[in-house]
Amino acid sequence: MKETSSSTPVVTVAGASGFLGGAVIRALLAKGYQPIGLARSATAAATIESRGVQAIRYDEHNPETLLAALRRSGATRLISCLNLALGQGPLLVELAEAAGITRGIFVSTTSIFTTIPNHSKPKRLAGEAAIESSSIRSTIIRPTMIYGLPGDRNMERLLRLLRVTPIVVVPGSGGNLIQPVHVDDLGAFIVHALANDQTIDQAINVPGPSAMTLREALQIAAGSLNKKVRIVSVPLAPMIRFVSLYEHLSRRPRIRVEQVRRLNEDKAFDPELAISLGFRPTPFAVGISEESTKLFNR
Repeated sequence: MKETSSSTPVVTVAGASGFLGGAVIRALLAKGYQPIGLARSATAAATIESRGVQAIRYDEHNPETLLAALRRSGATRLISCLNLALGQGPLLVELAEAAGITRGIFVSTTSIFTTIPNHSKPKRLAGEAAIESSSIRSTIIRPTMIYGLPGDRNMERLLRLLRVTPIVVVPGSGGNLIQPVHVDDLGAFIVHALANDQTIDQAINVPGPSAMTLREALQIAAGSLNKKVRIVSVPLAPMIRFVSLYEHLSRRPRIRVEQVRRLNEDKAFDPELAISLGFRPTPFAVGISEESTKLFNR
């Protein structure tokens, strides 16, 4: 498939089967683009095709197949929703350049600013460095915690918990700041940024419209279920010891020590640059209410 100036503009999407990838595909279709999703498995391909777009398979262990998939799409535009923490950012950029990609949107995260030691931060920074040093006219998008629809990895767990318990335990005081961003707002902004030359060579933090404490977020989320919640603070040190033991004993821990430490770290960012470039964030109370309604069919 070759892209021409008279045809519907083609955009290759890496990570098209994921939660954010779905929002990006919806936004691309709404704006008249022709998305093509890269799929590293048959399951991913089926998910992408269920979203109404073509999927092109590749073998994640064989870079040549990814290069072939990028070339096969015929696109010169790429949106990557792949997690830079996996360490594949530099390789993706190299292959995208070789495939003739000239415009790229790459999703990173505001967690690169964390002061908590972790294994993923160097990989994310290496990915961003590769993007910035490439010949691709690129934009780096750094969202905060993403939520908004059933299937998110953040607020859905919280809503399910709040539905069955009136008590929630938080590490520390619960006064740390968070700023969740709605997945549809993020997807729409990514697609908007693709066509906005003002975003080229920019790294843009994309948070929700305003910061709130973890306690406030819990109360708002509970309110979306018409429930009241009692928030119990637990000192950070004993909670870390407990989670560390759980993480050691569990094959697939649902929470890790790093996440507990991050819960006790402020994650608030100024949205003004993103807003000046076309970002339109949904208030958290509105977004979480919509998610709880869809999640429980109320």
